[in-house]
Amino acid sequence: MSQIDISKTLADWEIEEPLETIKCTDTHCEKGKHSHLKIRPRNESYRNIGCNDCGVTDIDWPRLDRRNPDDLSYTIRALNQEYVRYRYWNAKFDDEAISRARRKGLDGLRE
Repeated sequence: MSQIDISKTLADWEIEEPLETIKCTDTHCEKGKHSHLKIRPRNESYRNIGCNDCGVTDIDWPRLDRRNPDDLSYTIRALNQEYVRYRYWNAKFDDEAISRARRKGLDGLRE
């Protein structure tokens, strides 16, 4: 019995590709995307001051810790330097996911 190459029988939009695995410690330092996560003892910060891979210290953590709503644009720009946040914040939603979310509404999504 011969095998059928399914990629030749389905339209491009019908082919499901596996999701890329991403970890909180992944980095793409050459593209300005870092990781500051560290395994921490109790009562210590969850973050390293510098990137785990390249050591860059571009984020002003005390400024972020103030949680100033008037400084929101810096907060978003700084946190987007972390690779895992950047990937999830910039992920595209397909039309089906958007449609399901609209049907559920905010209360349904909160459940």
